[in-house]
Amino acid sequence: MADTESAPVSGSDELKKLEILAVEVLCGFIETVQARQKSDGDPIELADLNLAMSEMINSGRVAKIAEVALSGLGQELRHRWARMLRKDAFGRLLCKPLSPLFEAGKVPRGVHHGIRHFARLVLGEELERALVIETDKIVAACTERDGVDWKRFYRTAQPIWWQFLVRLPAAFRHFDARLSHMLGILNTQTGQMSLSANVVVRTGRSASRDIVGPAQGRLILAAWLSTFDALSEAERATMAIATGFSVNFDDLRAELEPGS
Repeated sequence: MADTESAPVSGSDELKKLEILAVEVLCGFIETVQARQKSDGDPIELADLNLAMSEMINSGRVAKIAEVALSGLGQELRHRWARMLRKDAFGRLLCKPLSPLFEAGKVPRGVHHGIRHFARLVLGEELERALVIETDKIVAACTERDGVDWKRFYRTAQPIWWQFLVRLPAAFRHFDARLSHMLGILNTQTGQMSLSANVVVRTGRSASRDIVGPAQGRLILAAWLSTFDALSEAERATMAIATGFSVNFDDLRAELEPGS
């Protein structure tokens, strides 16, 4: 059975919500400035404006305003993310094992772009490009009148996922250095989410602040390795034939153990 997606919110609705957020923040700022003035007739100095803004930020008022004003966008952001994955089938394969982590809020969905870049690093550009093309062909073959039959897609595209999975042990031979590198990639350009080509919403996290730490990186790796654990012996043999790799995940799994 093919899945369906919710109707997108129009660009005008998105802009309206962002306008409401902007008005709320500006009104809060004006109130803060007025509270600092001794008299309505006093001139406003630049230093007073800076202090008022610092006061709003330090008191958490901006964050509270944004949380209320943007609460209605949460569902739309999730729909946007799902629609993006529908257009990026290879990225969908990479993120499928991470779905429980996303749903539980243990890993932010915004790591999708970073994971795509990390996969290119693991696979190499030439192989990654070939796998993307092959994945798109499978999507086309699994597309029905009502959309893509994703269950059929995952079954058919499993050998493509294996090409990434079997290369993880070699990629993490120097575990600490590679994990640090992966986290650097996943934390690139965080702190904002694109709603459309020209509309970007800040999520409240600074782009210079890591949102994926070592513990979350280990959760991602463990989720990827769990797909191997779920295979039968026959499927593992098929994986070795399909990829040309007979890999052992024991060393990588040991690095993920608590206290390692």
